[in-house]
Amino acid sequence: MKGWEGAIAVCPHALDGWFVSPEYRTFRGIPSEVVPEYLTHLVSTPWFRGKLATLTRGVGARRERIRPELFLALEVEMAPRSAQEQLLGVFNRLDALKKLQSDTAAELDALLPSILDKAFKGEL
Repeated sequence: MKGWEGAIAVCPHALDGWFVSPEYRTFRGIPSEVVPEYLTHLVSTPWFRGKLATLTRGVGARRERIRPELFLALEVEMAPRSAQEQLLGVFNRLDALKKLQSDTAAELDALLPSILDKAFKGEL
């Protein structure tokens, strides 16, 4: 349900066995083949959401769904577990850079009115 919009997540071990609703399906990964934190990053990428969008069926936003059998048929090549652990560090650094970029953009947006004011007053 709405997986192509980001409504997909990897649950922490503390929530193992819990259910959100019958609308949200749960699937278990193979521990020897997947690092949960890596999968968390992977399912949040536009690339993965794009793959899910191709599986969407239904008419209108309220009825669009990804059926479990289509989700299970989705093939995603996974790096070996050791590479996933290494890539996790790359994903974490990318997240830190994205946050820095977002914070910097917000600061620049906040400064723009002041800069324009000074420019129009001939103070630059």
